[in-house]
Amino acid sequence: MKIAQSFLDQLAGELGHLPNKEEILLEYEEYIELRYQEFLLSARSQSEAENELLMELGEPKEIAENYLVGHSQQVNIPKVMIYFNYSLFLIGACLTVLYYTHAYLAVELIWEQMVTFKWGLLCGYAFLLALMFFVHGRLVGFKQWRKSRRFMVLALLPNYLLMIVVLLTDLFQSWFYPLLNPAFLLVCVVATFIFYPLNQLAVRYGVIRSI
Repeated sequence: MKIAQSFLDQLAGELGHLPNKEEILLEYEEYIELRYQEFLLSARSQSEAENELLMELGEPKEIAENYLVGHSQQVNIPKVMIYFNYSLFLIGACLTVLYYTHAYLAVELIWEQMVTFKWGLLCGYAFLLALMFFVHGRLVGFKQWRKSRRFMVLALLPNYLLMIVVLLTDLFQSWFYPLLNPAFLLVCVVATFIFYPLNQLAVRYGVIRSI
């Protein structure tokens, strides 16, 4: 298909010396072949299938710019996700210790707000995690998304450790008692165990949106 080859040649030129250039081109070559066959099976003529395929793909220059920007950012995304999650847990640990060991008014006010808005905090936290995993999937693309599993486990490790400690330790249950009423505790347990599969879906959706 000459039009498809012309598109790939233009894309190759725009990508320049990007390290994963060949993987990107192979990814688009496979995608083009798949979509072209789908268009033909839907009773379109060859010329109609080619025109619709080109409209769907977009301009090679714009595609290449997205990959070039993504390449400059994708190395940092996993680190940002890990630092973000670990920092939240560290801040939470510090607040908990200060609340039970020192009578700081500011800490007490923050603790009361956390208790009051715990459902909103949980939803916001889950949304931010999913958003970051989605962005990562969109940046790394189809060929690299499976490599995200290792750092995903590392990023979510504090979630699983904290939940295990809270469930098995009376001291931690007493510390977090204002937050952990039965309904909220149940939701936290369920959320902790589905964070990984849900964020895997977020990565996959990001990968799909990158094509």
